[in-house]
Amino acid sequence: MDNNKDMFLTMVHKPEMVKICNMVDSFLWNETNDMLACIADGKLNTWFYPNAVYVDKDLMGKAMSSKDASDVGKLAHMTAFTGNLVNVRRLDGARATLGISPYPKMLYEHVDKADFEKAIRICRFVKESTLWACLAAMSIYCRELNTVEIALAAIDEADKVQYINYVKELPSEPSRNAALAVYCKKVNEAENILMQARLYYRAIKLNIKLYRWEKALDIAVNNKTHIDTVIAYR
Repeated sequence: MDNNKDMFLTMVHKPEMVKICNMVDSFLWNETNDMLACIADGKLNTWFYPNAVYVDKDLMGKAMSSKDASDVGKLAHMTAFTGNLVNVRRLDGARATLGISPYPKMLYEHVDKADFEKAIRICRFVKESTLWACLAAMSIYCRELNTVEIALAAIDEADKVQYINYVKELPSEPSRNAALAVYCKKVNEAENILMQARLYYRAIKLNIKLYRWEKALDIAVNNKTHIDTVIAYR
């Protein structure tokens, strides 16, 4: 959080600042999982799976809740975030407790055990789009494509479901990993995966689809393959 009370999210090993909220009074990570909560502009905002910002930014916005917290007043300070309860100290020293949905915590427990069947069952029981979005982001990160497909379909992301079906039909593990990296908008990482697996044609085709003609031609020339393909597409 900076001096303007804007809150940013970044990875420790790969700094990439992403602004997620402004007018923040206080924030806190959950003690047992990756949930992040903050008090901002009289509201309690909770991101159930903040890592979604590096997986799919659209899901980041959908996998969060925002509820009124005007009772705690301005400049309130969060002292603890355990389970689904947030303890807050108000400016006058009085303490208050705010609650969030208990289901994301249960979802974390099942995903940590790689029990995606139970995770899907919880989402179907609760019938909340925020929970489905959370499961979708978690499943993409875990490369659990069948669960991703079910979760995205539940929140009417038809185009993304279609892309996940395309990924599932790819013949090799490196090509699937590269396609998922493209989904996460990590194009250079996708290209590196394909090059390390010596899938030069797919690497060339990836750059052609993104109109990176010089890069596609460099790969073709350096590996003495499919130069005619690049010229034909160009």
